[in-house]
Amino acid sequence: MDYKSFLLKSPLFWILLGGFLFGAAVAQLTVAPRRTKNPARTRRRKPTKIFLLLSGAIPSFTTAVILSLPEVPRDAKHLLVAACAALAGGLGLRFKKTAGILLLLLAGLAGFGARAALRGWTPVYAPADAGSIEILHRGEGETTLLTSFGGIGENVVTFPSGKISVLLDLLILDDAYVLAGRKTSYRLAALRVGETEQPLGPPRSGGDFAEKLPGLLPGVRLLRVEAELPREDIFSIYRVRIDPGAETAALVR
Repeated sequence: MDYKSFLLKSPLFWILLGGFLFGAAVAQLTVAPRRTKNPARTRRRKPTKIFLLLSGAIPSFTTAVILSLPEVPRDAKHLLVAACAALAGGLGLRFKKTAGILLLLLAGLAGFGARAALRGWTPVYAPADAGSIEILHRGEGETTLLTSFGGIGENVVTFPSGKISVLLDLLILDDAYVLAGRKTSYRLAALRVGETEQPLGPPRSGGDFAEKLPGLLPGVRLLRVEAELPREDIFSIYRVRIDPGAETAALVR
């Protein structure tokens, strides 16, 4: 699955699209032909525009219902999303030179901010493996591992013996952020053996506003989770498994 597939399978996306088209259709009803440059042409095209917009809005709402079965999208969140989309569609297309330009500017800023905030986070659309660990040696004093993590490659590392686990950060978005194209994202934090930790991934200063942005938004959760090695068989390979929508990670064979 990718960004487009995520959107097409999300009921909230179709509610958003249907609300926007419905708002645009309502906006067309408020257009007075006599106040336009060409009243005759406006009067002739107005019913066609309304019909085309409604012919897009109704199938969108129908698709949202089908994707939500056996439940029907009727809670406050769905109604609020539909209302906001209808308001944006109505104002944006009715007042193109004022509200329309402002909404386009806000949408551009939101898209730029989302892209910057999600930089470094890997989306999870299906059960995914963030990396693997193989135990090469396990002694009383030290443990040698062969690790393989995305963006880092394979490394042989030696630690004092102890409990083996991988620390990850999870970013979980509320359904209302459907246009972000993901529900769960992760990034590797550190490999821990006993009391020793080795950072994974590029260093993060924490001073970048874009990196702090997700934690400031409502409906966004940042979690630090630990995937502990369940067994310690020599030469066994354990994968760091992350499931979409889950708030944990696990090391599995």
